[in-house]
Amino acid sequence: MFLRNGPKLLNVLVSSVRGLTTSSMIELITHPELYNGVPTKYGWVLVRRTHVARGWTQALLNEKLDSKFGNAQQSLDRESIQEVVDDWVESVDIFQKPKTKKRSRADVNLDNDMRLYLQQLKFEDGTGTAEKRTSETEVKSHKKIDSCAVTYTNAWNYYMTVTYPKFKHLPHKEARQTVGVQWRQLSLDEKEAYRQEYSSLLKQGKDILNGKIVDLDVKLQASQKLWEAKERTRLRKLGVLPPTNRTSKQ
Repeated sequence: MFLRNGPKLLNVLVSSVRGLTTSSMIELITHPELYNGVPTKYGWVLVRRTHVARGWTQALLNEKLDSKFGNAQQSLDRESIQEVVDDWVESVDIFQKPKTKKRSRADVNLDNDMRLYLQQLKFEDGTGTAEKRTSETEVKSHKKIDSCAVTYTNAWNYYMTVTYPKFKHLPHKEARQTVGVQWRQLSLDEKEAYRQEYSSLLKQGKDILNGKIVDLDVKLQASQKLWEAKERTRLRKLGVLPPTNRTSKQ
């Protein structure tokens, strides 16, 4: 819920507070890295990063602002609201701020899984070239998947691999979009069935490669070779490796 201080956002914030005179708005112009944006019932406000904790800051600010403006009959200007926030920052007991909980490995894995899933949804819409979409999916999956921890992203990959050949007669983009639409139309139970099916396949030491069931080692070797080829290409572009010698045909 908190705004991150990216360069574009900071430029917007700095531009929006020029001419205003609260202490935080003045300091923001020269030291934007000290502030976060926090959403309240009265709109977004500026709060020193040292005083920001998810849930805690918002709750106390809403309480403070309600006590000041709860019965206000007229619309409030941004400067009046920010002055109350600045007063809260100066008066609140910072030692009451809850400690930030360390994110668990499961949280990180879930975020990574969701990012990959969203990226694959973009592929369904035809983003990028067919070669890039295929190779990136293979490269991202060259590591061995734990059969006991198969995610819905893995299930989606499996579904795409086994279903795509049915639409090979269509252009690549249209075929992927068709498979993607069918996946989204599946019920959660149906998707779970594919997840379990893929997990069972892995437990048998098998995997899917180019639409065919192969030994897991074969899949890993193929994916590893693809990753190494892409890595060599990347290093050549960076000048770390010499370019390949190609002799022209006479």
